Amino acid sequence: MNGMKTIILVLLGILALLCIAEACDIKLKLVSKTDKPVKFQVIVPGSKIRTEEIELKRKQKKLIQIKGKNCGSKIWIFKMWVKKGKQWKKLPDSKMRLDGNGWTDVNIEDSRFHFFGSFGILTSGI
Repeated sequence: MNGMKTIILVLLGILALLCIAEACDIKLKLVSKTDKPVKFQVIVPGSKIRTEEIELKRKQKKLIQIKGKNCGSKIWIFKMWVKKGKQWKKLPDSKMRLDGNGWTDVNIEDSRFHFFGSFGILTSGI
């Protein structure tokens, strides 16, 4: 009887983890290391989420929080623009899959960005 209770508890634990894993809560901590203003946007097709275009200036920090279901089911799209004079120049999109419950730091430079440290999220590059 004790063996059966243990099996049921383990199965309930696995089921709870699967329910939690389906939803994501990811914090992207943006840190600008640029000399010029930049804009940054995240599109999460699996959750039908599109952030606003977030403008950052030198050494500025901003937080984007993505909460939803099926975050990791489709590839995320990261868009970035740099200011050239009075115009915004769009850089090529970057794509990556993220999922989980946690955070990652995103260092933004003049012509690119990269993830720097994370906790509680799964990432896979394309």
